[in-house]
Amino acid sequence: MRKRLPIPLRHEKFELSCGDFIDLNWSQIDQNCTVLILHGLGGSAQSPYIQGMVQALNQHDFNTVVMHFRGCGKEPNRLPQMFHGGQTCDLAEVIIHLKALRPNQPLFAIGFSIGGNVLLKYLGECGAKSGLSGAVAISVPYWLDKTQENLSRGFAKIYQHYLLTKLKLTVLKKIMHSKHDDFDLWSVFVAKDLKHFDEKITAPLHGFKNAQDYYSHSSSHRYLKNIEAPTMLIHAKDDPFLPEHAIPKRENLSPSTLIHLTENGGHVGFVAGPSPAAPIYWLEEAVPHYLSLLTKNL
Repeated sequence: MRKRLPIPLRHEKFELSCGDFIDLNWSQIDQNCTVLILHGLGGSAQSPYIQGMVQALNQHDFNTVVMHFRGCGKEPNRLPQMFHGGQTCDLAEVIIHLKALRPNQPLFAIGFSIGGNVLLKYLGECGAKSGLSGAVAISVPYWLDKTQENLSRGFAKIYQHYLLTKLKLTVLKKIMHSKHDDFDLWSVFVAKDLKHFDEKITAPLHGFKNAQDYYSHSSSHRYLKNIEAPTMLIHAKDDPFLPEHAIPKRENLSPSTLIHLTENGGHVGFVAGPSPAAPIYWLEEAVPHYLSLLTKNL
C-alpha cells in the first residue's frame, strides 16, 4: 500500500553479449560510490520498496542503478529465455560495464528476494573476483525448492498467487510482443503454482531437466561459503517465503558474511513506527548505514 515516489531516473538500454538486452535505471548524483540494486520477482525500478531504497541511498551520497532482469523492463526482451533465479551471467556483464565506467570507485550491490539469490550465487561463483566492494541480500529464498513448498501452504498461498499472476502476465506480454514457439501457451494458463510454472516453462526454457534440477542448480545456499566480498544478509524469522529452519546458520557462511536475523519483518518488509499511518522503513536506515561503514574501511 506504499505510495510511489517521484524519483527521476535515467534509462539505459544495456546490450548483452548474447544479443539480448536489459534495462538499467540510473539515479546519479555525482558521488564517488555506486550501488547496484536487484529487484525481486515481479519487481522493477517502479516498485515502492526499490524507490524507497534509491531515495535513501541518494540521501546518503550513493549513486544508484537498478538492474532489471530480462523481461522485467519497459519492453519484453528479444530472446525466448527470460530471467530465472540462478541466472548470474547478466549480472556479471552489468558489473563489468559499471566498473569500466568508474574503474577507481567502489561498487556495491543490494539484492531483494530472488534478486538476492542471484547476487549471492554470483558472489559465491566469483569469490575474490566479483568486482564488488560489498553487498547486502534481503529476504533471500536460499533454497528455491523449500521456498516453493512454503508458498504452497496456508496464508503464504496469497503470495504465490500474486507472484504466479505476475509471471503469467510477463509471459503473455512477451508472446503478444513477438511470436516465440518456445512457449507452451496452455501450460502458462493452467499453471496452478510456481512449481508447475517452473516445470513447464522455466526449466525447459533455460536448459534444466525439470523444476527440481532448476532449484538444485540455482539455489544460493550452496554458494554461501565461497563469498569473499563483505556481505550482510538480512532476514526475518517470520518470512512467509522460507521456513525458519532453512535460514542459514553461522556455520553455513563464509568469514566475510554476516547475518542480521530479526524476529519480525516478513518478506522485504521490516516496517516499524508508531502506527500504520506513520511507518518507518527500517531497511532504508540499516542498509545505507552498513554500506557507509564499508566505504570508510576501503
